[in-house]
Amino acid sequence: MNPAGKLVNDHFTVVYTPVKQTVAVDYDTSNLNETQTSQVKAPTTATITGKTDALNATAAGDTTVKAVPGYTFTVTDASGKPVVENSEKNFDLTKVPGQFAVNANESLKNSSYNVVYTPELQQQTVNVTFPASANRSNETGTVVNKSVTGQNFTVTDLSSYNVDGYTMLVDGTPATSIAAEATDTTANGLNKTDSKPQLHTVTFVANTDQKARLTFVNDPKQRDQITKNDGESDTTINFGTTTADLAVPGYSYVITDASGNTYKSIDDFVYKAKEADLQDYTVTYTAEPVTVAVHFDTTMLTKEQQATVNVTDGEISGKTDADYTTAQGQTTVPAVPGYTFTVTNAAGKAVAQNATSDFDLTTVSGAFTVNPDGTPKNDHFTVVYTPVEQVVTVNTDTTGLNATQKAQVNVPATATITGKTDALNTTATGATTVKAVPGYTFTVTDAAGHKMVENSEANFDLTTVPGQFAVNPDGTLQNPSYTVGYTPEVQQQTVNVTFPTSANRANETGTVVNTTVTGQDFTATDLSNYNVDGYTMLVDGVKTTTIKPEATDTTANGTSTTDGVPQVHNVTFVANTDQKATLTFVNDPKHRQPIVETTGTSDTTISFGTKTVDLAVPGYSYVITDAAGKTYTSIDEFVYTAKEADSQDYTVTYTPAVQQQTVTVTFPKATARPNIVGQVTQTSTTGVDFATVDLTKYAVPGYTMLVDGRPATSIAPEATDTTPNGLATVDNAPQGHHVTFVANDAKAQIVVIDDTTGATLRVDDVQGVTDGEVVYNSPATIKRYEAMGYVLVSDGFIAGTHYDAIADATRDSQVFEIHLKHDTVDGTGKTQTIVRHTTIKTPDGKVVTVEQVVTVTPHFSVDRVTGERVPDAAVTDKTKYAHAEMPWLETHNRTARTVVSEIKINGQTGETDFGDVQVANVPGYKLVRTNEPNGDQVVTFVATATAPATPHESVKASMTTESTPTVVTVLQPTPSVPVVTSAAPALVSQAPASQAVITSASAVNVTPTTSAPLAPITVPDVAVIHDTVVGGDEGLWIHEIPDDKDGDVSDLQNLHDTNVMTNDPYFVALLFATLVAAGMFGVLMAFYRRREATERKLAARRDDGD
Repeated sequence: MNPAGKLVNDHFTVVYTPVKQTVAVDYDTSNLNETQTSQVKAPTTATITGKTDALNATAAGDTTVKAVPGYTFTVTDASGKPVVENSEKNFDLTKVPGQFAVNANESLKNSSYNVVYTPELQQQTVNVTFPASANRSNETGTVVNKSVTGQNFTVTDLSSYNVDGYTMLVDGTPATSIAAEATDTTANGLNKTDSKPQLHTVTFVANTDQKARLTFVNDPKQRDQITKNDGESDTTINFGTTTADLAVPGYSYVITDASGNTYKSIDDFVYKAKEADLQDYTVTYTAEPVTVAVHFDTTMLTKEQQATVNVTDGEISGKTDADYTTAQGQTTVPAVPGYTFTVTNAAGKAVAQNATSDFDLTTVSGAFTVNPDGTPKNDHFTVVYTPVEQVVTVNTDTTGLNATQKAQVNVPATATITGKTDALNTTATGATTVKAVPGYTFTVTDAAGHKMVENSEANFDLTTVPGQFAVNPDGTLQNPSYTVGYTPEVQQQTVNVTFPTSANRANETGTVVNTTVTGQDFTATDLSNYNVDGYTMLVDGVKTTTIKPEATDTTANGTSTTDGVPQVHNVTFVANTDQKATLTFVNDPKHRQPIVETTGTSDTTISFGTKTVDLAVPGYSYVITDAAGKTYTSIDEFVYTAKEADSQDYTVTYTPAVQQQTVTVTFPKATARPNIVGQVTQTSTTGVDFATVDLTKYAVPGYTMLVDGRPATSIAPEATDTTPNGLATVDNAPQGHHVTFVANDAKAQIVVIDDTTGATLRVDDVQGVTDGEVVYNSPATIKRYEAMGYVLVSDGFIAGTHYDAIADATRDSQVFEIHLKHDTVDGTGKTQTIVRHTTIKTPDGKVVTVEQVVTVTPHFSVDRVTGERVPDAAVTDKTKYAHAEMPWLETHNRTARTVVSEIKINGQTGETDFGDVQVANVPGYKLVRTNEPNGDQVVTFVATATAPATPHESVKASMTTESTPTVVTVLQPTPSVPVVTSAAPALVSQAPASQAVITSASAVNVTPTTSAPLAPITVPDVAVIHDTVVGGDEGLWIHEIPDDKDGDVSDLQNLHDTNVMTNDPYFVALLFATLVAAGMFGVLMAFYRRREATERKLAARRDDGD
């Protein structure tokens, strides 16, 4: 309530919005070939859209079904009902009556249209123009082939049009067929003829290889045979001569062909078209006799009478002055039945009169006398024929007619017509008209049975019959009579039948149900075959199933088998009102009783008093079936069937809907397990509860499972909902549960271990959650211990490590170790000075004492952690100490440079073994050395037999001026322990690896008899580091040395170039002499000492892995 005491929300508003509906437009081209499919160019499927229940007129999308030239199309809706049939024009689907209506299940009542294109008839025709000689009528538009749009015409054979002597041209090209060709796309609809057929023209061209010959026989002029070989069919033969040229006075001639046919002229001969014809002509001459013409004067006769008399002027011949009794030729004047004749000579005298039998001219008195000019005196006889009168009877035959028909015909049984012999029938007089009778045809036959007119429906005039009053040889008429027969015409009874829609029968118009003839009544006609169940038949509005007998009318139908104006009856139907239907409910949650209807009208909607919408029960589906088991989606459109025997029992059977339970599992990403979405765990039906579902199979180590947000490992039992899923086997709104996971607490340890002592220096505990990152700064820990003198051995902790899934309640599953060892520094012991004296007593009595002085300083490694010396036994154990070196002794020879001797020093104990000082021999004396208990030595000379009383001066000089170096050797008990010896100044010679030689460059003031040789001045090689030479002639490979602690590497590099030269003994000797002379021998010794120390340190670091 608001402060005013009124409801804050005083109403709700509900707005319904129609949803978008989509109707598929399917184009079915399965009946078309590839060419037709390409012409139609229809998509497989298109769509139109609209809103629920919106009129089709509002549809959008592909609403136009396009017309294709040469095709019709039919559109049907989803029920198969035609929307448009055999259309040749674009069709707009928005014009279809109706709307986007939906069923109760929300599906469209009409979910699709189906479009089928049908190719139309296409025809191929010819216009044929024949040559005149073919005696064939030209043809125009003759159909010679048929097909449909998009289906090519096959080859069309035109050989039946071939004409002998001519070559056929099809469209101007020699051929006897039309090649296969594609059809055009003329729009012919359902017509059975093509309005624009594909026309071809057939013509002929005459051949030019015809032959003909003209041969002369008994020719007084002796002319040669004439031959032609290049004649053109149906053209006049030109032999190069004319008929006029054939005449020869006193002779007659005959023109014949190879078959014996005679001709009067050669001017009109024509080349025949048939190649097989033999056109050979012959002109035969015969001498002319004296002749007398016999002339038949028929000018007073009609042409028909002339044809019957059929006489031709002739002649008789013979020798001049010979009696007519010798006459040859047409000596007989024939008698003609139905005629008399008279014969007169050239003077007009009758030699026979009104004769009715043959007359012989050889019986006439006289002879073949001629005039002076050679012509006969009686040059002709004239014969004149006269016709006699004839009578023909006309009889009417009604024996085949019944009394009614005879009364309708009503004509006399006999009549007559008259005329002259051979006069045309048009001249006939008397009963010349045969009368027509309505509803009858008549036929007139002559005496021979020939039909003069047949099945006539109009008055017939006998004077129009072709012919004449002809007679037989015996003088009787050839057609003495006519017979007239009347025939009643067909009369029919038809019906127009209008069926009710439920009959599923096409209405009938003008169906013939009875047939008879004029004057013979129709019998009763049974129409029971038109009965429709559920309906009563009405014939012409009267309840009956027959047409009563009735008289025929007299429609003039001629010989047609159908009546042009039949006697029509109308058949209609009225629906019965006693139809029954039942609606029964099975497993109905509402327990409704059966509904029975008993007064239904055929083909009307059944009203059960309830609607399909009332059938729905939440959580249940139902099926509507009829007695035959057929299923339906609605009861609202049931219709009373017309058949009384139909059982219109419908049943609504209810089934609880399927209900499902699903689970969606979202696994932790770290498990890399695919999530499960909507997996069905149980399937039940409305009202049957779901059981417990165990989910432990989805458990993830290190995580706690949450079901719908609460810790659990199963789904508890629960009741099903009532989702309306119909008959579907899948729940469209299942009861879903969501399984997720929360990470458990986890921990880890980082242990710092002193590998030198084995002690644990530190333990750090860290905490987090399963699969979370372990956060620890090991570099900081290591740095702290390095400051204490430790060196890292290994860091077992890797940044980015995640906690595992193992529970840490009883033990730590993840322990990371950092291992350290002690670092070392160089340490120095107390320097010891060792002195040895050598006393030399020369033969001349002088005593020289030579002092050999060596200082020894021990070097060793000191532990940076403890500050104590590294035990010698552990120096080489790199797992415990870093940078440790073998103990070594640093020695310095303090002996004067003039002393030459070898000094051996024990590299481990520092004990020194002084070698003998080199003393020059004295000729004639033996050198004797005597060692004193304290280590000193005395050198004396014992004279030999050859010894001079005093030394030669030259010897003295040598003893005092020759420089004799002292050689000091330091013994190294093990090659692995480096020892550095030095003398100031000294050169290190190239000696075995177990010793180093230091040679003094100063001479002893002894006078030897011979000069002592100088020891070789060489430089030792640098040790091998990791099997790689770092000194010597090959040069130092600085890149093999890991670092430059204390500047050692740069020192060694600076020394390298000098090293290369000092390995050359000749260069060394020259350098040696030069430096001695310059007083700079100590510089060279310092160089060698410095290089040796640097190399030793680098080698040691290599061995330590530095």
